Amino acid sequence: MKPPLERKAFNHMPVSMVRKMLGRKRFESYFSFAIERNPWDAVVSLYHWRFRDTDPGDFAAYVASEAVETFATKNQRIYRLQGEVAVDRVLRYESLADELAAVWTELDLPGGPDLPHAKSGTRPRGPSYRSYYDDASRQRVAELFAAPIADLGYEF
Repeated sequence: MKPPLERKAFNHMPVSMVRKMLGRKRFESYFSFAIERNPWDAVVSLYHWRFRDTDPGDFAAYVASEAVETFATKNQRIYRLQGEVAVDRVLRYESLADELAAVWTELDLPGGPDLPHAKSGTRPRGPSYRSYYDDASRQRVAELFAAPIADLGYEF
């Protein structure tokens, strides 16, 4: 059953908005989760998404740009309030099918999760995200995404 909402939910909706729409008590009565992606991989994906129709240019310059800083800030606000995780669980994108299946089982939901493959095909197949980075760009992502890296144990 979908919770009754005053307005339509949307992709990447921050937990602060969801909690405000539902009210704190009702929000806390639901099981809530978010999905986090390895930040270095996420930045490569964002790079290809943002420049999907144009020549992307230099990756290191992109990582140094304000766009990546904005992405880091917005991304962390999706499931954090005042810097603290505000959902019951954060699932790792890299093992999403298994982690979501575990949640499905724990909540005793019928059937199984059906994962869409939205935005697939934007990023070229091939080299690992690691091949995009130099020392400076790797360090910038580590600094911008320090909290999820620490919380989820991500490594370059």
